[in-house]
Amino acid sequence: MASKHRVCGPWLALVVCAQLLAVAQMGCAVQDGGACDAASLVASFGAVPSHVVHNCNNVALGATCIASCDVSGSYTGTPQTLVCGSNSTFQGSLPTCFAPCNPAEDESAIVSHGCRSLVPVGDACTWGCARGYAGADVTRTCTALNANTTAFDAPPPSCTPVPCSLPAEADPQAMDLSDCFGAVHTNSCVIPCAVGYAGATAALTCDNGQFIGTLPMCTRTYTDSAVGLNSPKLVTEGGTLRVEVFDDKRMDLAYMTQNLQPNAWSGRILSDVEIEASITSTLSTIMEDGSARVRTEAKVAQIVAANVLDSQGVVRAAVQDAIDANAPQGSTLTEYLGEEFDRVDGRIDSLQTYVDGQDDGVLSTLRDELESTVSAASDALSAELDGVTSAIDRMAPAIAAAERCLKFCPAVLQSLTPLNPLPFFPFTHSTHSTHSSLHSLINQCQQCPAFTYSATPNMERECQDCTPTHCNAGSYMVPCDRTVGDSSCVTCPSGKYQDASQHRESSCKTCGCPSGSLPMFATCPGTSNFDCLPDGIKVVGYGSCSAGQWQMGGAESGCRSGGSHQSTKLTGGDYGSDYDVTATSTVKFAEGKYRFFCQADDCCKIRLRGPRTFSPIDNGCGGCTSCSGHTHDHDLLAGVYTVEYYMHEFGGGAYYDFHIQRL
Repeated sequence: MASKHRVCGPWLALVVCAQLLAVAQMGCAVQDGGACDAASLVASFGAVPSHVVHNCNNVALGATCIASCDVSGSYTGTPQTLVCGSNSTFQGSLPTCFAPCNPAEDESAIVSHGCRSLVPVGDACTWGCARGYAGADVTRTCTALNANTTAFDAPPPSCTPVPCSLPAEADPQAMDLSDCFGAVHTNSCVIPCAVGYAGATAALTCDNGQFIGTLPMCTRTYTDSAVGLNSPKLVTEGGTLRVEVFDDKRMDLAYMTQNLQPNAWSGRILSDVEIEASITSTLSTIMEDGSARVRTEAKVAQIVAANVLDSQGVVRAAVQDAIDANAPQGSTLTEYLGEEFDRVDGRIDSLQTYVDGQDDGVLSTLRDELESTVSAASDALSAELDGVTSAIDRMAPAIAAAERCLKFCPAVLQSLTPLNPLPFFPFTHSTHSTHSSLHSLINQCQQCPAFTYSATPNMERECQDCTPTHCNAGSYMVPCDRTVGDSSCVTCPSGKYQDASQHRESSCKTCGCPSGSLPMFATCPGTSNFDCLPDGIKVVGYGSCSAGQWQMGGAESGCRSGGSHQSTKLTGGDYGSDYDVTATSTVKFAEGKYRFFCQADDCCKIRLRGPRTFSPIDNGCGGCTSCSGHTHDHDLLAGVYTVEYYMHEFGGGAYYDFHIQRL
């Protein structure tokens, strides 16, 4: 309570009464310098809620004070003016304050958000799905349902785990991939080797759309010769499936009509009925699962392999019977071929009968004429051959000399002698000069250079280029054998990359970042190294501003280089009254937790736009709301964000300080 002065009548202290003549004739009265205080609030309204703040201490009679909601606790409501009335009581009413919404009530492992710890009524924040889960972002606004209840106006996002796709290196013929079909984020599966292949079983884990782990090394355990000439081989080509039998011959799997007769268009060897039913049933099951459709071809190959071959890789008896028994006309293959041979034999017999039935005299005459003609031609040919033999005998020394000059290089080698026409040397007797000239032209052979080949013995001066001649980024080259012209380009394995284009590099480089840096994304892109970020942060500039710089706006302009904290720190001073300063830049972040800080006279905010759009710091601008600084820790998804700093000064004497750091 304020101090009180007691005024007495004239029968008491004369000195005091003289000083207060204006009230000398009055009795004793109380003049209160502060007639209302906090106790008056209780007396007027009952217990004051803890979230109501006021300046109603020591309020004079007839004076006013303000009762409002506690903004430091994120409460909202309309401030109320109270009047100190008689009997030390307040006139008016306390404000109705709405409690903030608490995001923690809806937090889970599959959702993330950019909300403050408490969200005032009327404020909104964005909710999204956590890493490994997919779903549309939801903007949720804190809403007052009634005077006592507040809640977000929309439910959290609906998030589903991200499915994984098998890598391109997964071989459906050598590996049993069925356990991994339909796997989603956090699921694990195993991949053993398929029937006819040997190798250790591999375990994979689905992580945010990609399988983590190493595929098995599956080695074929049989050869075609080991299981017989008639062993079927499964081939997938151009989206179709075929079985190859009889070495490189081809047998298509044909469907049958409902009465188990071949389709009219087929006319080819038919598959076993049991295999047909298995394929049809399993295809129906697979096609009901949308995530497995891309693997239907591989799954069918496994089904047929399981039915066509037994555990030893040998063709099943039922399938062999189908191969042997189903000829185009329905008879066995042996019968079909026998009928064809019988028809040929019949035609030969008919021809023989015709010839035998001709006049013997005509045949005799023809025989005599033929013998005479052949004899005359033989005599002439003998004479010609005698002449040729004599000429060859005379040329023998020259041929021997030519063989010494011109030798064929074997496969893998090339000739070093220019392929110009040899000079002509007339043959008489061998002279020293002739032998010397020939010897100087004897060709030499050398191995074909890398990436070239020579398949057969030859006298070519140049080897042929292997194909392909170069590989693209993301792969490495397995050079060709120097007798076979087929090179191959192999995709870089996980954790490796090759950034050269049109190259002949035989290996890939290892992805990695120097000490103190983190990769923006955990997966090596294959065609380049990681995007390495110092301490997980890299300011890359904005607009006309270069790396490490921020584009300034408001009271400042141009480009400013950031200071410490990986170029995210910006500080500034006073530019008068009632002005803004903004700073914008593009910033790359590695996945992790980061601390955002800003301090300003009067207020400051930080906003991010990118994989997630949210404001880690936004406490409004009313008075010196940011003079003591704000700190907020937040888990960020990896990616490229646009970061915006904002400050506002109302009345002069301003300063600001922004920075971001990885925890």
